Amino acid sequence: MDQKMIWKDKRFGDIVLENREEGLKLKKLFGVKMEGDTVLAGRVCGLFDIFTSLGSHVNRQKVVKTEGQESTFRAEVDLYGGQMKLVTKWEKYSGLGMVKRTDTITNLSREPVLLHKIMMRFVFAYDEWEAYTQNTRWCYENIGTWNPVHFGGVSLACEGGRTTQGAAPFLALRNGRKQGIAFHLIPNGNWKLSFKTVSLGVSQAGEYGFVLEAGQSDDHLALKLMPGETFYFPELLIQALADGDLAATAANLQKYFLKTDTGRFRVTHPVVYNPWFEHYALLEENRLKEHVQAAKELGCEVFEVDAGWYGSREGDWWSQSGDWAEKTDGAFYGKMGDFADYVREQGMGFGLWMEPERIGEGTPIYKEHPEYFGKGNGFYYPKLYLPEVYDYIYGQISGLIEKYGLCWMKMDFNYELGEDESCSEFYFYYQAWYRLLEELKKNYPETFFEGCAAGGERNDLHTSTTYDGHFLSDNVNSFDMQFTYQQCCLRMPHYRMIKWLVVNPGAKISLYDSTAIEKTDTLITTQHPGAGWDEYERIDPEFACQLTMAGMVGLSGNFIDLTKEQKEIFCKYVGFYKKYRNFYKESVLYLSGDPKNVGDRTGFYSLQYHKEQTDEHLVFAYRFATACREDVLYLKGLEEESVYQVTDAVSEEELFSVTGEELMYRGMEVCYETRHSGKIFKICKK
Repeated sequence: MDQKMIWKDKRFGDIVLENREEGLKLKKLFGVKMEGDTVLAGRVCGLFDIFTSLGSHVNRQKVVKTEGQESTFRAEVDLYGGQMKLVTKWEKYSGLGMVKRTDTITNLSREPVLLHKIMMRFVFAYDEWEAYTQNTRWCYENIGTWNPVHFGGVSLACEGGRTTQGAAPFLALRNGRKQGIAFHLIPNGNWKLSFKTVSLGVSQAGEYGFVLEAGQSDDHLALKLMPGETFYFPELLIQALADGDLAATAANLQKYFLKTDTGRFRVTHPVVYNPWFEHYALLEENRLKEHVQAAKELGCEVFEVDAGWYGSREGDWWSQSGDWAEKTDGAFYGKMGDFADYVREQGMGFGLWMEPERIGEGTPIYKEHPEYFGKGNGFYYPKLYLPEVYDYIYGQISGLIEKYGLCWMKMDFNYELGEDESCSEFYFYYQAWYRLLEELKKNYPETFFEGCAAGGERNDLHTSTTYDGHFLSDNVNSFDMQFTYQQCCLRMPHYRMIKWLVVNPGAKISLYDSTAIEKTDTLITTQHPGAGWDEYERIDPEFACQLTMAGMVGLSGNFIDLTKEQKEIFCKYVGFYKKYRNFYKESVLYLSGDPKNVGDRTGFYSLQYHKEQTDEHLVFAYRFATACREDVLYLKGLEEESVYQVTDAVSEEELFSVTGEELMYRGMEVCYETRHSGKIFKICKK
């Protein structure tokens, strides 16, 4: 590149990079003013901050090569007099307001080098900023909100090797002029995102700005990089927010996923039935066979057995994790293979739960090889970066797949890994873990691999695009599951998230508007925090389906004891899902506004899935706890002059025809009969 490289963009704003004598500088990022012309202290300036056993990179760097093209930029930087090399690559996705930054650092010396800080950096000029972050706790995942950035800034990080415990690796910023940028970090272990105020000089004005640092956590980092080895920074997706509107530009992120996520069609998502949310780990074969018949009647394609089937010692499912020998004194009494055959005889595939990363101290493998494992929070984790440990864990997983003929494998992750004995903030661990998952997918192409991670405690971009699907949350309240999903779609591919439809038969009650003395059969869903039945609430079966079947879905709870009429409703929606499951994988998702958070039951909301190749749309429209019966939907992405047919997507009844201009600018009026009810529309060219 010349001294200056400019990516011009009328819609999202220009990006300007300069190669200066003192190093690389980012001058503009999607039109936002960045590092100024003032010569700044090394602790502030530049595109990265590196500190190693060789010392700081400040005044010991030299840009030796740059290449700039229409949509790519690459620069090589020598560090420490040529002992190390840093490469930064930027790739622009035209029309989406997206840039992917990928950095690496290589040890060119003859001795190991310890990495203590390895951060990508962005220097912002002074402005008044708001930040959007997502707090993530068990059963309250993805609670997102905008807050002013006060002096001191914002610091985000994960906890204990669980990449979305504590916070999501996602930070959106906007200023008073509604210029906005979102940063999506793709973790390689523990990570950190820090947006902090910094002094920019000692002038009378006392000027200061902000520095954003993103990368591997440096809390306890002493990563040994051997001669010739390369460290890969966590990748960073940088997204422009048009007018500072996070929800409105979330569709561009989904378009990016459709363009780059080549593995989304690896295996079709089958309709899975898992009875966990009836009696949890209390497995009784006769009752499970009743669940199998219920699953078959509903049209499910996989029956999965969850925790509680394993363990050669006394103790519950929690304490025996890591001992994957089948239980002989309970559950199936050593004959789970016969039960798997029974499931297949009923026309369904067989699935199984395991937790390969949590090893109990009393398990046979720990007693035999304690050196295989590192100390976690109450349990032990496998040191996967050791070849013999990698082979052992891979063998445990593959052995179960082959022994029981699994078409579905659910992998949980229910605890913190604790401190990383390799001092890499779990970089080496996660590199091995993702390699293991890719090897499993290659060798078992017909098996669907589901990530769980205690619901949403490892629901990041790296994990979700490695698994075939990710269990969204242990909070399976139908309302909360939908709100968690909405927030998740700001940073994740919507078609990778699995929502669980969990119901039980409720009491017979008289509703306020009943017209006869006879009582009504009801359904219940879990409530607060939504992972158990200590508290529950009534839900309409149609609305439960409408909330959860916008995207991948699985069934759990008690469908055995439902009424005939209730079962017919669920059968109808299972058929609906099968019809549209691949439609989701090809669709952009438009959110009607800022996502709701768990607990917000007010107003209206809608989700619009748009398959651009065929200009087909699927719209889920919801009324929550509001007295108003009518709402107006304003659709997106239609052709103004074309005429569209609007159809009830479930009954397939044709409703009316209207132009794209009408639907986008004047809207479509929707009337809801009751509170907490919904509609699903299919809209396509007539």
